[in-house]
Amino acid sequence: MVVGIDSYQKDNQYMVYSHTGNPAKTKETKKKTFSWAKEAEDRGAGEIVLNCMNQDGVRKGYDIEQLIGVNKVINIPLIASGGAGQLADFAEAILNANVSGTLAASVFHKNVINIYDLKVFLKSKNIEVRL
Repeated sequence: MVVGIDSYQKDNQYMVYSHTGNPAKTKETKKKTFSWAKEAEDRGAGEIVLNCMNQDGVRKGYDIEQLIGVNKVINIPLIASGGAGQLADFAEAILNANVSGTLAASVFHKNVINIYDLKVFLKSKNIEVRL
């Protein structure tokens, strides 16, 4: 079971948000991201997709600090989401935040990054990918 977490940094804390698909309905849940990630694992989650909302769509890289923080409190795979804008962003998240995988959307939908080119780049960095 994969649990998705939408996390937003507010007042130097990472907070979980819900209803994020509709800006008019988005709301803070009062749950702290790190403790909710651990609770999700304790409840049986086998993997977490962490969408770092502050970075999402801005294409300036993943929130490495937040990813490292979540990875410190869980023992299951973590997938980074939100922020990829260039090939190096994917490698940075994998190598520096020790995530199991990376997720991106708009850079692929808008053909900013070619998926095959990304895979070749990651392979050149000794990151395991399926070509």
